[in-house]
Amino acid sequence: MTRLVFLALFAIACAPKQAPAPPSTDQVVPVPGPPKAFTPAPPVQRALGNGIPVFVVEQPSLPLVSVRLLLPTGTSNDPVDQAGRASLGTAMLDEAAGPRSALEQAAALDAIATSVGISAGRESTTLYLDTHRDTLAEALPLAADALLRPGFLEADFARVHQQQLSGLRSALDNNTVVAGLVGASQWWGQEHPYGLPTQGSLATVQPLTLEDLRAWHAQEIHAGGAAIVVVGDVRADEVTGLLDEHFGSWVSQPRAAKELPAPSAPTGVVLVDRPGSSQTVISILMPGRGVDDPQRAEIDAVRTILGGSFTSRLNRRLREELGYTYGARMSVARYHQGGTLGAGASVRTDATADALVEFMKLLRAAQRDGVTGQDAHRGRALMITSAVDQAETRSGLAAAYGSEILQGRSPADLATYLAQVDALDQQAITQAAVSIAPEQALVVLVGDRAQIEAPLRELGFEDLRIVVYPQKAGQE
Repeated sequence: MTRLVFLALFAIACAPKQAPAPPSTDQVVPVPGPPKAFTPAPPVQRALGNGIPVFVVEQPSLPLVSVRLLLPTGTSNDPVDQAGRASLGTAMLDEAAGPRSALEQAAALDAIATSVGISAGRESTTLYLDTHRDTLAEALPLAADALLRPGFLEADFARVHQQQLSGLRSALDNNTVVAGLVGASQWWGQEHPYGLPTQGSLATVQPLTLEDLRAWHAQEIHAGGAAIVVVGDVRADEVTGLLDEHFGSWVSQPRAAKELPAPSAPTGVVLVDRPGSSQTVISILMPGRGVDDPQRAEIDAVRTILGGSFTSRLNRRLREELGYTYGARMSVARYHQGGTLGAGASVRTDATADALVEFMKLLRAAQRDGVTGQDAHRGRALMITSAVDQAETRSGLAAAYGSEILQGRSPADLATYLAQVDALDQQAITQAAVSIAPEQALVVLVGDRAQIEAPLRELGFEDLRIVVYPQKAGQE
C-alpha cells in the first residue's frame, strides 16, 4: 500500500461520517480514587558458588515458596529451519528426569504437592517451582534433574513431538493465532529471529529429532547469564545454601551476542482469506522500542489508556459505543533489539472496514492530541493497582523481578519503574503518545475476503495484499 493511500485513509477517518449513536449520552465512566504510591519488598542478593546471582524476598506470612530460575536464551536462538526447537526442547524437560521416568517424576512432584515447569519465551527460558516451605529441600533436586539432567527418552519424544505437531495444526484454525503469525513474519521478516513462530511450524517441527534437542540442551541450557529469584517463607542464607547444593557446580559457557537485522516493517494492509469466518481479526503493528526504552512508564501508560483496560478508549468506542467487538486492546512488545506497539480486536465481519477506520482515527487522535488529565489519572491508577495485585502473590512478585533481570536491568529497577509510574502526569504521557505512528502501521486482517474486500477497497485500499497462509489444519 502506498503512503498516499494511507494518508487518504486518515482523511476519510477524520471526515464526518454517520455512525451508530452511543447507547446513552449520559453514561459516565467512573474515575478511580487517588492511587497510593507502591514500593515492592526489595530482594536480598546472594550468589551461588559458580557466581549465579540469587535474589531473595523473605515473606514469612505463608509457608509457601516460589522459585524462578532465569536463562537469557529463548526461541529467537532457534535456527531458521528449526523454529520451534526450544519450545519442543523445554516440553521434553517436563518428562523423564535424572533416574526417574516421566511417570515417576510426576509422581515424585505430586507426593510433595509441588509444581515444576520449564518454558521458553522469545528471549528467555524460565524454570518455575512452587512448593511448601517444608518440602523445598525435596523439590529442588527434582527441579535440578529436570533442567540439568533430562532423560530425553525416545518414547517421551515420540509423544511430545506429536503433541506439538497436533497443537500447531489446531492453531491454524484460530484466526487470532494466524494474525499473530502473519503479523510477526511480515513485520520482522520471515527469517528474522523475532519473526519466526515461537512454537515453530509444521515444516520446521516435523523434521526435528531427539538428537536435535540434545544438541539444543548442550548449547543453550547452561549457567551462562543465569539468575535465580526466590520469594516466600525462606531465609536468604538458608535458601542460597540449598540452591548451591543443586546448581552451584553448574558450568557456564559463553553466550555469543548477535546483531539482528532491522525489521522489514512494511506498511499497508495484508488480508488473510479465511472463507466462512463470522468475525475479522484486526491486528495493527506499529514501530516500538526495545527493553532500553527511556519512556517505558510513559508508553505503558499510553497503552493502558488507549487499550489496556475495559474503560480504555479503544474498548469504549469499538465495544460500548459502536458494538463492533467484544473487546479491543493495545499491547507493547519489547525485545533486546527492537519492539512494537500493537492494537487489535475481533470484530463483526460486516463492520470490518468501519472498525479499521475507527482504530486509525483513535490512534491518530492520541498521537496528535495526547491524553486528558482524567485519562492520565485513570491510567496511573490502573497501573499502580495492577502492580499491587501482581506483587500480592509470591509467583507474581517473582515474575516481576524476573522480568527486570531478563530485560537486562537490576531488580532494583522495578522500584524505580513504579516510582516513575507514580510520578506520571498528563504532560509526560502526552509527550510519549507522539511516538504512536499509525501512518507507519502494518495492518493484518484475517477474515472472509468475499465479505470484507469490497468495503475495504471503497475506503481506498486498492492494493490489498491477499495471503492464503498459514493454511488451515488438514490443508497442509
